[in-house]
Amino acid sequence: MIKRVTTREYINPGENTVDYAIIFIPNEQFYSFIQEPDTIIMDEVLRQKVILCSLFTLYPVLAVMRQTMENFNLERTTSEILRLLTDFSKRWKAYKERFKMIVDRLDAAKKECDTSVCSRI
Repeated sequence: MIKRVTTREYINPGENTVDYAIIFIPNEQFYSFIQEPDTIIMDEVLRQKVILCSLFTLYPVLAVMRQTMENFNLERTTSEILRLLTDFSKRWKAYKERFKMIVDRLDAAKKECDTSVCSRI
C-alpha cells in the first residue's frame, strides 16, 4: 500500500499538495501492531512521507493539517498585504513630493503675480 501511494502523484509540491500522504487503516488492531516497539515500519513510512492513521487518529491528523493550511494561507495573505503596503508607502511618498513641488511652483507663481501687480501700482 505504501508503494502504491508513493508512486502516485499524491505528494507533488509543484501542484500545491501537502508534503505527506495519509493512509487510513480502519482496523485498530492492525494499526496497533504497526505501532509495536519495532519502529522499522514506522521509520520507513515516515521516510516515504506517508502518515498512517487509524479510526482514533484520523480526526486529529486532519485537524492539524487544516490548521496548518489556515496558518499557511494567513502567512501568504499577510505577506501580500505587507508587499502592498510597502508599495503604497512608496507611491504615497512620491505623491507627497510631487504635490509639494506643485504647491511650491504655485506659491512662486503667486509671488510673481503679486510682484507684477504691485509694480503697476
